[in-house]
Amino acid sequence: MMSIACISSLTLEVLMLFVQSQYEGNAAFPADCALVFGAAVHVKLDNEGAIAVTEPSPALLRRIETAAVLYREKKVKKLILSGGLGEGKKEPEATVMRRVALLSGIDPEDAILEPNARSTKENLLLSRLLAKDCESVIGVSDRWHLARIEFLAESVGWNIGTYPARGRPPWYAELRSVLREALGLIYYALGAPLEELILP
Repeated sequence: MMSIACISSLTLEVLMLFVQSQYEGNAAFPADCALVFGAAVHVKLDNEGAIAVTEPSPALLRRIETAAVLYREKKVKKLILSGGLGEGKKEPEATVMRRVALLSGIDPEDAILEPNARSTKENLLLSRLLAKDCESVIGVSDRWHLARIEFLAESVGWNIGTYPARGRPPWYAELRSVLREALGLIYYALGAPLEELILP
């Protein structure tokens, strides 16, 4: 008889493989809108400890730059930039993404801000309100994030495609992210509302 520890380990491995199986996404182009999921924003402090500069993290850059390529290639018409304030931050992720988007050639009128979401589920719920004119929506994020996006979108009744950001973090960072995503899916299966605690 298999032990609980063995079953748990096997379940985790299967879910990690599932997360990886969604790496390519399922986007169909062209689409009306791309929903770009926020990621960390880094800050630099001045000599007095005040925030002097707010900069996008590598993950945020990967996501917005990928969406900008889709826009320039006319595969999407508008970008919805979703991400709120991280802990201790002074500028929402969405605002930082918009700066990068405009530098990447996005028309300001085509960069829609959603600056309040603090979790993937909130990204979806709050952005859906802004996407009422979008008949088709593609979620853009790091590839390890796509399985959770699809799962949560389905749970809130929103049918969106997914598309992986170009580039990737170091292998050890990605492995950690895949493990975190698999653990999150276990919590969802158990009905535990812990996304805001462990999966920002």
